[in-house]
Amino acid sequence: MADFAPPNLDVIRGWIKGDEGHFNWEHMFRFAAETADAKDVSEWIERQISHIKKSVNKVVTCDVSEEFPLGADFVEAFDVVLVSFCLCSVARSLTEYTRLLKNASSLLPSGGYLVMRDELFVKSYMVGDKTFHHIDMQ
Repeated sequence: MADFAPPNLDVIRGWIKGDEGHFNWEHMFRFAAETADAKDVSEWIERQISHIKKSVNKVVTCDVSEEFPLGADFVEAFDVVLVSFCLCSVARSLTEYTRLLKNASSLLPSGGYLVMRDELFVKSYMVGDKTFHHIDMQ
């Protein structure tokens, strides 16, 4: 599992270890369970969380502005790459956005999944009282 921001990596490590006080992703798993029409939602959530925690064998820093986002020596591929409010916040032009997208996609094997979450048609967005740049995709 990879992320750019050290605080995010700390949260992920804490969640995997089961430390109290770290972000709880259960609401996202509940949505997935309900979407999948799970018969026993609580059991489905517990099974999925357990599987993910066991599947993560390393938590590393990732920087998609680099040609090799995990470093030139990292050769493993990820089955899924989730990009959430990253590329559009970093890129200052469509050319740069395309390069970042190519770098992020390089982490996938053939048949892997790139899942992107972003806003369309905005020039910035807020998290709390902080404003983040967003590339104009028009």
